[in-house]
Amino acid sequence: MVKRLSLTATDEDNMRNVPYREAIGALLFLSTRTRPDIATAVNIMAKHSSNPHRIHWQGVKRIFRYLRGTPDVGVMITGEENLCDLTLTCYVDADWATDPEDRASRTGVICYLGRTAVWWKSRKQQSIAVSTCEAEYMALFEGGKDVVWLRNLLCELGICCKNTATVVYHDNQSSIVWAESPGLRKVKHIDLRYNFTRHLVEQGVIKVKYVNTEQNAADIFTKALSGEKYRVAKDLLGLSA
Repeated sequence: MVKRLSLTATDEDNMRNVPYREAIGALLFLSTRTRPDIATAVNIMAKHSSNPHRIHWQGVKRIFRYLRGTPDVGVMITGEENLCDLTLTCYVDADWATDPEDRASRTGVICYLGRTAVWWKSRKQQSIAVSTCEAEYMALFEGGKDVVWLRNLLCELGICCKNTATVVYHDNQSSIVWAESPGLRKVKHIDLRYNFTRHLVEQGVIKVKYVNTEQNAADIFTKALSGEKYRVAKDLLGLSA
């Protein structure tokens, strides 16, 4: 995680003509269209757009070097013989207190229609979580919102799934219990909006299921992964090589 750095007069002169914002804009466009594998890195570097340091620029150039070395990678679109086989599923994850500046957590969400990734995001959480369970519970809220929006969109396209709960996979047992247990309703220090997840479970809109961390496709949207873990995460995203 890259910290916000103070710039000297020399640093400001060196960065004056560097197209940092333009580069971030191009990377954000790509990361939200066909390259979910760079979404986390781009999101982290984007927060420095107002006052970038040369170290941040080095990080941006590293993303471009990665893209240059993987020009054939992208989301693989796979079809199904029947519309009823296009099931909507979602994976949600969070990494607790990863931002070194304010200890905010990061949420990752990815949704699939059939076997194709159709929606993903990596986002810093707005509220500070005081435990891993709270960070994961807030991530469930984000995933639930996205599922509701996607379900409504699919209904408009004639692929309606109102009578079937959308499965949301999550790798934190405590937050799953929290979402499914009315007895834990009174947790006053958690913003009321995050209990939207419990409402969706009670209404049968979503069904939260446990998935092992190694098989959670949203893990790549919460933190930087290294080596083999990153390659496994890319396979889970369904990227073509």
